[in-house]
Amino acid sequence: MSTTDKGNAARFIAAFKRIEKTLQQVLEDTDPDANYKTLIGEAGKNGYRPVNTYQQRLHTFGYLRNAILHNPDSSDEEVIAEPRTDIVEEIEDIADNVQSPPTVDSIYVDSVYSVYGNQPVTKIALEMKERDFSQAPVTNYDREFQTLLTTNSIARWFAEAAHHDADLGEATVKDVLSHREQEEHYAVLSPEDTLFDLLDLFDADTDDHIPPYAAVVTQGGTDTGTLQGILTPFDLPAAYERLAPSHR
Repeated sequence: MSTTDKGNAARFIAAFKRIEKTLQQVLEDTDPDANYKTLIGEAGKNGYRPVNTYQQRLHTFGYLRNAILHNPDSSDEEVIAEPRTDIVEEIEDIADNVQSPPTVDSIYVDSVYSVYGNQPVTKIALEMKERDFSQAPVTNYDREFQTLLTTNSIARWFAEAAHHDADLGEATVKDVLSHREQEEHYAVLSPEDTLFDLLDLFDADTDDHIPPYAAVVTQGGTDTGTLQGILTPFDLPAAYERLAPSHR
């Protein structure tokens, strides 16, 4: 039976159960008889990002479930109210994202700009300026990721080179890489990592976590995997848009 053939109450309850089941699976050590409100609370305390992202709506869905069913704790599921279609579509979308979170490969472009370590840095600096890029992955000729080049590193290298009257025309990307500073560190993700993983990476500064300058996506999520893409804080709006429930 398709979702269009089901009543709104049945669709709502089906999506609600998917969310509830997913939380039970995530919280393996929680009492199997824990109620929905407890599951949300425990998942939130454990830093489970899907719950933290939708927490207010998830609580609201719990109240709506109680209003829709005559006895929410009973197995007969006697319906006493029908939810609006837009609410049903919203919980279905959130259930999809909680149960099978969208992955990072849904928002990055495949044709990512990258450079080689032996290329002239003056040429690369001009290309990055023209493209308005502040960072570029460095790879070998097999497209295996090596490190990240940033415009800040180029600027620091240029200042030092000018101070020592160095020949700028002879310098390569490799010469610049040692000028990258700690705050310009990068993270590595695989295409199968979720958008929630991405949001966790770029969370605000804390004592325990400094957000990366960029998230490089490689095959297998390894430090030397084949380059697949790159994501920066400028890509976060696309991630939030992808995770937002769509009103069909």
